[in-house]
Amino acid sequence: MIQYKRLVLVILICISVIFSGCKQIVKDEDIPENYTIYASFYPVYALASLIINEDIPGISLMQLIQPQDGCLRSYTLSDWDAYLLSGADAVILCGNGLESFAGAYTVYEGEGPAQINVTSALALEVTEDEGVSEESHLYGANPWLFMSATGALSMTESICANMIALDPKYESAYLLNLEKATERLNKLYDDIIRLMENADRNTPVALMHEGLIYTAKELGLNVCARIDHESGVTEEEERIIEILSELKESKAEVVLIEKKAPDSLTNRLTENGYRVVLIDTLSTGNQTFGADGYFEAIYDNAAKIANALR
Repeated sequence: MIQYKRLVLVILICISVIFSGCKQIVKDEDIPENYTIYASFYPVYALASLIINEDIPGISLMQLIQPQDGCLRSYTLSDWDAYLLSGADAVILCGNGLESFAGAYTVYEGEGPAQINVTSALALEVTEDEGVSEESHLYGANPWLFMSATGALSMTESICANMIALDPKYESAYLLNLEKATERLNKLYDDIIRLMENADRNTPVALMHEGLIYTAKELGLNVCARIDHESGVTEEEERIIEILSELKESKAEVVLIEKKAPDSLTNRLTENGYRVVLIDTLSTGNQTFGADGYFEAIYDNAAKIANALR
């Protein structure tokens, strides 16, 4: 059971007020105003929608970036994105490198909208091994915290804290929404752990997406290898041979990889005897999926993994 800690929230609020430099977006006057907030990618939007919803009057939350086949880190801000942000009051970013365009939009409209970096004060997985190149997606702080229910709760707490700093008038409403979100995320965590009851967690598992380390740790998987593969990239034959060699050396039996991986790669993995599990890394989600889409994706991911380990 994930435990909700009021102390953590208070600390996050203090950090937000002291270090974010964000101005309040909602004024104290009684005149109603409409405020626009964009969340960068779908998983950020999904978690933010748990906190910013119809219970908060006068604020519209929207997803900025549309579904992506490739790595979210590689997305370049378009002119249309910049236009949307020029009229925004705030933008919610995952942070820690997931949005490579972070800060770029300020050149369009000077000061730009208030910026919330959700993971800036959160504990992340960090890889600085000598065997991992600094050019690799596996190197440094890993921003894919939303790939686990526990990580999602931390991010949701952070979003709530930042929104209270920006919009203190509705603190009680934000806290009530956080309480409801915590209950849902607790249940999600319990449900996915229950799925793993009949799984053989000793089975050697290889991860072929950086975000899956959070999934693997939450489910208690026996990770024997982490192999660098960029989402949506078609690997050359030479690289496929290298991957197969790494897998053989690691003695992996199951390979977790993002669902948009090319057939040329996943077919070779299957042909070589590996149980391949296609994981939804939430990059292809859109605003219409809402928060429910996030919960369904995380649960389905766990169900696929549990099935592969039986």
